[in-house]
Amino acid sequence: MLTEGRDLAESLHALDPKNAGYKNILGVANYYLGTARDEQQHSDEAIAVYERSRALRTEIHANSPDTSSKVNLMLAEARLGNVEAAQKLIDELGVSEKKNADLQLDRARSLAQLTRQTEGDQQSGLRDAALTALERVVTDGYSDPFRVRVEPDLKPLHDTERFKNVILQLESLQAGQ
Repeated sequence: MLTEGRDLAESLHALDPKNAGYKNILGVANYYLGTARDEQQHSDEAIAVYERSRALRTEIHANSPDTSSKVNLMLAEARLGNVEAAQKLIDELGVSEKKNADLQLDRARSLAQLTRQTEGDQQSGLRDAALTALERVVTDGYSDPFRVRVEPDLKPLHDTERFKNVILQLESLQAGQ
């Protein structure tokens, strides 16, 4: 089904390759197809579709370097293990003190994915930064524990107490609504 969706997005993009909306849809479709293939242990195919997603997202960002395009490019770079490129975008997006739970969730997703590509102190630092961003998701007003629990990009954090505490806080917030 994901492959069919990606193929449909590909055909739309082929009709009008300059249409940024079609390009974005195709970038998203490739990202999630890559995520599914990664979950299924098909690493080579996952990398190929992440590369396609990154190429599209790089084009979009070059033409419109707004927050949304930075987030999408950051996620693709992180999934491909491009630590330096992803970290640059993570840092750029993290400077705002404004509350933005969705942005913090995306930063946590990217940082969590980078932990898969690193070791030792670097991995520990990235995990800590991912968990700090995830904790900020709660303080910034996010209240959907299901979304956080099932987000595949956050899987590297699932075994930590801090992740479990975030889920408990989100469940408590949701119960209070």
